[in-house]
Amino acid sequence: MKKVKTYEKVISALFCLILLLFLNSSAQTVFWSENFNNGCTEGCFANTYVGPNGAWSVNNAGGPNGAAPNQWFVSCAENNTGVGNCSTGCGSNATLHVGANPNSFCTCVYCTALNGDCGAAYDACGFGFCTSNSPATSRRAFSPNINTIGQTGITLSFVYIENGEGSVDNATVQYSTDGGSTWVNLTDPAKTPTTCTGGQGRWTALSIALPAACENITTLRIGFVWNNNTNNVGAEPSFAVDDVELSTGSSLPTLFANFAVKNEQGKNVLSWQNQGTKYGTYYIERSHDGENFYTLATIEKESIAYTYIDENCWNGKNFYRLHLQDKDGNYYYSRTEDIDVQGLSRFEVNAINYQEQNISYFINTADVMPYTLKIYDMTGKMMLNVQNQAQLGKNYYTHQLLKLSKGIYRVVFITKKFTLTENILVP
Repeated sequence: MKKVKTYEKVISALFCLILLLFLNSSAQTVFWSENFNNGCTEGCFANTYVGPNGAWSVNNAGGPNGAAPNQWFVSCAENNTGVGNCSTGCGSNATLHVGANPNSFCTCVYCTALNGDCGAAYDACGFGFCTSNSPATSRRAFSPNINTIGQTGITLSFVYIENGEGSVDNATVQYSTDGGSTWVNLTDPAKTPTTCTGGQGRWTALSIALPAACENITTLRIGFVWNNNTNNVGAEPSFAVDDVELSTGSSLPTLFANFAVKNEQGKNVLSWQNQGTKYGTYYIERSHDGENFYTLATIEKESIAYTYIDENCWNGKNFYRLHLQDKDGNYYYSRTEDIDVQGLSRFEVNAINYQEQNISYFINTADVMPYTLKIYDMTGKMMLNVQNQAQLGKNYYTHQLLKLSKGIYRVVFITKKFTLTENILVP
């Protein structure tokens, strides 16, 4: 047998050690996590839950709350069965979720649990019986303080199910850097598939980069907000979340590598690279305020280098982020990039939305500009005709109109120089 010299053994050992250190340095490191496993089968309110990191809390999130708002629970009445799997009733994997109020009329109609916890099932004012016990809800469940000293490039990850009704019965994710005194919207998670038997939700993974303001502090908190109105329209499930993690060194940056935005001749050019192994559909999202994003375009090709040109950027600050939905249905969000563009002479309309007999939209213009808004159904019948005046900069307007039936409607904005036409779908 050939003998291996001592110095060769030393070199081999050093090589293995260096390789191990490299692999460990590039691996994802979870420094904070919450799995909500409290052993409760049903009816345990989230504001009584104390996890390994401390106590969770619930408070009002700024919107209207009725006499019997829907409640946050921590129990296995909504069971996490793993990413890609259908949700079930109580198993062994408890979640944080939105259920009904024990005093709600619909609790005794729909929910056999008189405490209101039938899993992620909420009250949207069933049959309209909510005059005295309104289930209108705007409630936030949030973590104890999280220490991020020494942590940079932080990724928030969790699994969830969500349905509801558009943006009116809806969950959002927020963060606070001052221990919960003020809150900032982080993302509005997409509704998850409801292709399971009985309309049960399918568990989906989401990862999103936290902004630099969340780094190196001792007062970070993560909050989940549920809002719903009382129009007697809704769809189960409400919202449930589990396996919340904060980590560094995740694969997230490789999906949005070298993400940058620059302005060229009045157009914003976005560029990035996918240096990872996950592919699917990229959603390019823009915001006027850095909190409320909407989709500009989608890109489905598999590539290393990507470019998107926003030819109708806002006059002022534009915020952009990238959202990747991979082929397994999981969601990944990049950090936010912004750019300030001045001197554009445009009349721009974005985010046209119809909810509860109101049409709302954003207008951005470099000049004070009068305009006319007209809405037509597909037969040409005029449903709205209003005159208004846009002020310099960003404007948000809403107008009331008659209830629109399901279908496609043509929305027309008319100024002396511009005529803009958009179609909206009323589901």
